Amino acid sequence: MISLQDILQQNVSRETKSNRSYASCKHTSKARRKIQAECKGRWAERISRILLRFKGYQILATRYKTPVGEIDIIAKRRKILAIIEVKARSTHALALESLRMAQQQRIQRAATWFLSKNPKLAGLQIRFDIILVLPLRWNHLQNMWFIQNGD
Repeated sequence: MISLQDILQQNVSRETKSNRSYASCKHTSKARRKIQAECKGRWAERISRILLRFKGYQILATRYKTPVGEIDIIAKRRKILAIIEVKARSTHALALESLRMAQQQRIQRAATWFLSKNPKLAGLQIRFDIILVLPLRWNHLQNMWFIQNGD
């Protein structure tokens, strides 16, 4: 199996041999950052699931993908269905800023899709939460937004 480091080394050696422009090296670095961000996000979601279980939540779905959006974690606790977005950032402010209105709307549409496929859960109170995974701590913010008219 070829590792990411092997691929990067091959690209660097090709770059020096063919004397190509610096733009392709930037692409390699950008691809590596994207892979690192994906790994960091998956790690934050794993940590969040563990912590939610300790708080008494039952995890119903993770990384739930629909044609209209994706939900990081869907969890149930008593009569509440929590639709949870996980954000891993270096600061609290950066984590909160990273959740834009368009993303909230996509999550709402995905939640509606999920409920249409799981009608037994439709009677539960729906809550949209955010879990902020920060260095050496995490923060579970509940009721961060509500379903808006039109969605």
